[in-house]
This record gives sequence, structure tokens and C-alpha cells, in this order.
Amino acid sequence: MWEKLNRTDADSLYAAACFRAITAGVQAKNPAADAARLAKDDADRAMQWLHKAVQAGYKDSAHMKKDTYLDPLREREDFKKLLADLEAKFPPPLEPAPPPPVRPSTRLKARTTRSLRPCLWGSRHPCR
Repeated sequence: MWEKLNRTDADSLYAAACFRAITAGVQAKNPAADAARLAKDDADRAMQWLHKAVQAGYKDSAHMKKDTYLDPLREREDFKKLLADLEAKFPPPLEPAPPPPVRPSTRLKARTTRSLRPCLWGSRHPCR
């Protein structure tokens, strides 16, 4: 099991949280009598791993917001609080503005319509 590897880096701890959250989601869909309890236990463990990941330096709240692996945790109050705290501490970067559209230059267009043959007059040619 991933958790038994005892990794301490933020990305590995985040991955462990995702694995537990996925397991909680699968358990929640199970028709067995104890499925709800198992799903809650796995969701609780997922939250523990998320807290450890944040303590280890995980700060990508934008990714956490859209990561579908964490969907089984989204309605939990402790998940919402963790995400809000993370966003307050490390605001997500602003999206860079798209570059302006490239407009063809009329000067460039005029140059490309000339002959590509080198001029015999060189730099003293009257057309330059």
C-alpha cells in the first residue's frame, strides 16, 4: 500500500490523500451494509493525508480545486476549510493575459513581394 512507503514529500502525501479519496468514493457506492462507515473512514484518512501534505509544503490550491480525485471530499466542511486556508495563505497565481493578435506588417508584406534576387546596386540602390 502507498501509505506504507512512509514518504514525506508533499506530492507523495497529496497522492496518498487522492488514493484514499478515490477509495472513499468507491466505498460510498457499495451496497454493503457497512459501506457508509468504510467510506467515512477512508474520507477521514484522506483528509489526514491532505493535512500532512499541506504541512509538508503542498500549496497548489488551484489544482486541489479542480482535482476530480478529491470529489468525494468536496462536501466536507473540513475540506472546504482546508482549501480556504490554503487559498488565503497561498493565493493562486493570476492567469496571464493572452498575447495580442499578430497583425501582418505592411512593410513586411511589401518587402516579401519584391524579388528575392540580390540587388546589383547594393546598399546605394535608389529604391532603398
